[in-house]
Formats: sequence, structure tokens, C-alpha cells
Amino acid sequence: MADRPGGPGEGWRALVRDAVVLPELVTVAAALTDPACETLVRADHGRTRPAALGSGGRFVHHLAHRLHRPWPGPLLGVDYTSPLQTWIAMVLDPCRRAATGVRRE
Repeated sequence: MADRPGGPGEGWRALVRDAVVLPELVTVAAALTDPACETLVRADHGRTRPAALGSGGRFVHHLAHRLHRPWPGPLLGVDYTSPLQTWIAMVLDPCRRAATGVRRE
């Protein structure tokens, strides 16, 4: 039975297509689910309120290395409302994480 638009295989097909077309998304997703990255974020901020990371943080350098791209540091230094900054805020603020329903086992 062939998949049809909206059929049971459509979601997987879109996911595989996006992973092939945008491999950086897979790399960033892997980094954001890596507990070591959360540790780097906490170490960068000393468990304080989040600020823009800029290009000097260990997490940013780690992410740039994983991506083989130089852009995460400069981008985070000027974009205070990106989804990546939101994730960083959730890592640093357990109350915010609890409010979103995100749990780390």
C-alpha cells in the first residue's frame, strides 16, 4: 500500500526529508538532548539568570564544533529571543522547565 498525502507514512517521510535537506537540525537536536550540553550551559552561566551567550561560552563553542559552522556564537550574541536562547533559559531555570512540562529523567 503506497503512502498518500496525510496517510500513515506521511509524517515519517517529512521527517526524513527534513533531516536530509537540513542536517544541521539533526545536529542541533542531538546537542539539545545531550545532558553534557546542559552541563556546559550551567557552567557558562554559573546557574544565574540567562544572558546572551555571545561567542565566548563553552556551550556555543561546542555547538559550533558539532555543526562545523562559525555562526552560533555571533548569532546568539545578538539574538536574545531565539528558540536556542529559550532552551538555555529552560536549562537554567527549573521553574520554567516545569511550567513547559519538559522533564529530564
